[in-house]
Amino acid sequence: MNSPIKALLWTGSGASIAVMALWGVLQQVQVQDAVLIHTAAHIQNQEHTVAYGKETLPRIDSSGIPGPGTYSGLQMLYGMRGWAAEGAEIVVDGEVIQPIFPDLNDPAALYDQDLYRLLGVIDLSASYTASVTTERAGGLITIQFKRD
Repeated sequence: MNSPIKALLWTGSGASIAVMALWGVLQQVQVQDAVLIHTAAHIQNQEHTVAYGKETLPRIDSSGIPGPGTYSGLQMLYGMRGWAAEGAEIVVDGEVIQPIFPDLNDPAALYDQDLYRLLGVIDLSASYTASVTTERAGGLITIQFKRD
């Protein structure tokens, strides 16, 4: 009679240990999921900042009236690729910044060379006044930044 009771106790103990291990793994997955959600929000916020900076740029429309706009060097750094992808020529204090889009399939490609070059031209803590020239359809042609 002891043998079936021992088997039942061992089975119950094993099942409870398995359930506790499963519960612990699920708790860990919830923590990792929360971390990923907060990380994704941070990354998306940076992308949103680029889009926000692109939309709030002062534009010189077909009437030729420029709008004022001030950007920090850090905002310029984050906005550069978005503006370059839109086809804009970026000029900082008279120097044209040529965007370099690396080949993502080539692991030996030189990543972020355009940003390194921009860091050599701008001061991240300084403020810059922007003036933008657009085409009639609203696309960006030139963005000129001058240090205040």
